[in-house]
Amino acid sequence: MRTTTGLLCVLVLGGWAGAADDAWVEPMKTVHARFTGQAGTVAQFGGAAASDEGFFAPLRSPVKDLPAELKPAREWLVTWVRGRCWTAWKAPEFGCKAGATAAWAAGGIAGWLKRMNPEVALILLGGEEPAAAPGFARDLRAVVAKCLEKGTVPIVCAPPGVKAKALATAVAELAGKMKVPLVAPADPAALNRLTLKTLHRLHQQVFSKVKSAHDSLYDAYWAGPKHKGRPAVLVRKYTLKPVVDGSLLEPCWKLPRTLPFFLIDGDVREPAHKTQAKIYSDSTNIYLVIRCSEPDPGKIVSKKRNRDDGGILQDDHVGVFLAVPASPPERYYHIAVNPDGSYLTALGRDAKAWDPRIQVGATRSTTVRKLGPGCWAVEIVLPFVEMKLPADVSALSGPWRLNLTRTRRGQGKGPVEQVALSPTDAYTPHVPSLFAYAWFQALGGKLPPEDVR
Repeated sequence: MRTTTGLLCVLVLGGWAGAADDAWVEPMKTVHARFTGQAGTVAQFGGAAASDEGFFAPLRSPVKDLPAELKPAREWLVTWVRGRCWTAWKAPEFGCKAGATAAWAAGGIAGWLKRMNPEVALILLGGEEPAAAPGFARDLRAVVAKCLEKGTVPIVCAPPGVKAKALATAVAELAGKMKVPLVAPADPAALNRLTLKTLHRLHQQVFSKVKSAHDSLYDAYWAGPKHKGRPAVLVRKYTLKPVVDGSLLEPCWKLPRTLPFFLIDGDVREPAHKTQAKIYSDSTNIYLVIRCSEPDPGKIVSKKRNRDDGGILQDDHVGVFLAVPASPPERYYHIAVNPDGSYLTALGRDAKAWDPRIQVGATRSTTVRKLGPGCWAVEIVLPFVEMKLPADVSALSGPWRLNLTRTRRGQGKGPVEQVALSPTDAYTPHVPSLFAYAWFQALGGKLPPEDVR
């Protein structure tokens, strides 16, 4: 591959090249500070190479003959990348199409960025262009510029092979001038390894150093402590007990802290419909209330259903997700309740695997202060003994994993709005790795000193 003096620094691992090595680090910090989307979202823009599942997606699984120095990078990558980014976004509507040209990408880039709002864009253009494609550099520059403007860090990939020499040089020159990361493999087999190396360098030198606009806004909304980047909740111990009818009039509900909800997909905009929760416990039970603002009660989708009826999940409903300390990630308890008080209980997604004795009360109101012109609310009492607790009682001091959610239907076919105490950065609440952390004071739990605010 031909290189430009002072522009490319060819290193090991199959010909990785960087634009003036670290010249892109400081500029990309500035770009990332503007990023408003979800961490770990990776778009792939380009032709056959980008749309083929042989690119990027194989990094999700253990890589054969991966150099030892890159194994920590892959372990990080699989925890960082959102699941939908590996293959679900390899489609024309997301910027991947066999035969794609830079001109095609320049025409669609604004829409793709709006749709995905990715943290990183892998740009593989040029491999299917004519050898002397007119306007290639101009169109590629337009694609990169749109990414920078959006707050998305672009990684441009120079097409390998003798036939793509001129275009590869154009890509490298553009990366140097625009100060963006470059992957320039000597052969196609090195592309995934070099992409992995570059993504890990971004994590180490940019993402871990600069807080994004998304994180700054989230910090402003969540005023409480956080543990490992997720909300940290101290569940206080109180001895008062509620009447489980959903009325919320008991003195006990004046004691716990109010927990806010956020859009479940990680969007930092304020939800259109306010949802709030309170939780406390004694040594026997967990007590929980969730209040849901509903400006148009006539649009509530709900009816009386049998216990564990799957239709509850198609109604307006609230969800409670709880995992005891040291349990496997998939072993979380789930309770879903609709506005009529019908409820479903499950272990993970299996409604037949958990049949606890709980108390549930629900009510609807047209006048509730601080929640708008109307709301509906749910009270739940969950005994600790209804969960499989660790044999070591000291482990109960935590941390537990907790999430609280609400799905509003608004009489539409799909959810009109989904919110959660701890956003899962997806359109599903079933992401236990992103649940909040909780410590039960009644079981000896307390926030770690570094998380106390």
